[in-house]
Amino acid sequence: MKNKDHHRYNLVVNGKITQIGTKMSMGSTHKTIGDNLLIQMYKQLRMKNKSELKNYVECTYSYDSYVRDLIKSNQL
Repeated sequence: MKNKDHHRYNLVVNGKITQIGTKMSMGSTHKTIGDNLLIQMYKQLRMKNKSELKNYVECTYSYDSYVRDLIKSNQL
């Protein structure tokens, strides 16, 4: 979902949109995300910690592993 300065991202599993998601500001010229925002995002995405989010963004933590971890922890 978009508005003029934020984009909302939701996790899709088996073609279904889940309630797990986050939003990102697109209005800033900054290209880095501060620690406070990373903390909010990993919590919204129900990840274990900030490192897990960074690994996901860097593609060293796969979508399949993420979904499997959410299922194991009864969050999905």
